[in-house]
Amino acid sequence: MAVRADLEAALRSASQAIGVRDVPDLELGRAKNPDHGDYASSAGLKLARALRQPPNQIAARLAEVIEIPDAAATAQPVGGYVNFRLSDAWLQGLIEKVASGGPGYGASDIGRRERIQVEFLSVNPTGPLHIGHGRGAILGDSLARLLEFTNHDVEREYYVNDQNTQARMFGESVYARLHGDPPPERGYTGEYVSELADMARRELPGVEKLGHDEAEPKLRAFAIAAMVDRIRASVGRINVRYDEWFPESRLWAEGLPQLAIERLREGGYLKEREGALWFGPALEEEDGLGEQVIAEDESRVVIRSTGEPTYFASDLGYLLSRFERRHFNRVVEVWGADHHGYVPRMKAAVAALAYDPEKLVIILNQLVNLKEGGAAGTGGKMSKRAGRFVTLDELVDRVGSDAVRYFYLLRSPDTTIEFDLDARPPTFPC
Repeated sequence: MAVRADLEAALRSASQAIGVRDVPDLELGRAKNPDHGDYASSAGLKLARALRQPPNQIAARLAEVIEIPDAAATAQPVGGYVNFRLSDAWLQGLIEKVASGGPGYGASDIGRRERIQVEFLSVNPTGPLHIGHGRGAILGDSLARLLEFTNHDVEREYYVNDQNTQARMFGESVYARLHGDPPPERGYTGEYVSELADMARRELPGVEKLGHDEAEPKLRAFAIAAMVDRIRASVGRINVRYDEWFPESRLWAEGLPQLAIERLREGGYLKEREGALWFGPALEEEDGLGEQVIAEDESRVVIRSTGEPTYFASDLGYLLSRFERRHFNRVVEVWGADHHGYVPRMKAAVAALAYDPEKLVIILNQLVNLKEGGAAGTGGKMSKRAGRFVTLDELVDRVGSDAVRYFYLLRSPDTTIEFDLDARPPTFPC
């Protein structure tokens, strides 16, 4: 039995010993102030009405008669509260128990082999991982480890965006560098792009002599494969692994976005407007007058008026891939907080495809800012396009993988993290 449960049972028995018949919830919890011990209960206050005695006297009586198993803690009355401090002998014994239990100490079977996919990080493979990406990688990996520890059947997945707008712009940037030209507007300018162009010249003989329409797809595929290899190596340094690297292009090759779109069309969830295909919630009635208006959020477009599919079209197929083709019971996704507006859309899509939206669990993590060469927030925004970032590999080189993992997990996902890499040694959130 856990020590908290032992303390609760002992407190209940002590309450009965001083004359309480129906013992209420005595609100035992972790002490907010370490000076007050490890656990605290407002038992004196909770029992004052039943015993018709002052709370401080009740707390004193409880502390006097309570019997705590294995002398795990001492009890001290403070006002109407009973505070508990874990004993050194019990803590030492716990350490020995944990050490002898090995890596499986504390594991449970609450998962009962439920099949779960954890999809995390999955940034566009258009550049090296920077320190902002490390948070999602470590958070997702830690969640997967905890799920495995509780006997869930977990599969870790990286979704490789290999044919979206950024991927094509990445290919265009490599093509430009291959021919000694500057990258196109909104292209990628980092030095690594030139390195990839040089690699392509060596490993794809004659590619520079091909016409644009033939060369660009080859360069894009080559550059993305190279970046995926680098990403795999970078996350490996922080002990993060994936079971599957799933390319977006595979969805379209298997016809899954097309199938999802057809199902939604048949279900009345898709509507055409000005040549584009919209997910149902994008068209609404205004003021009950029956006039349809277009929602301002373009992310609800599935197929643009040009006939080009949006991200959302691929996402629809990805839902079918996981829930229908690969039969995951639940899917956990770890996203950056800048994607928070996409959550309701994805939940609605799951429901429209006839699956339980509660089976899609989305966890958001706040951004990581860089404090280097100036005050907080004055240049901390990183950009792969502009080639302005500190890589995750550099951070690991400076402080080591264990320190990186620890400090990324030190803060709740809903709080911002700031690194000061100018400090000696670099400072982390605390």
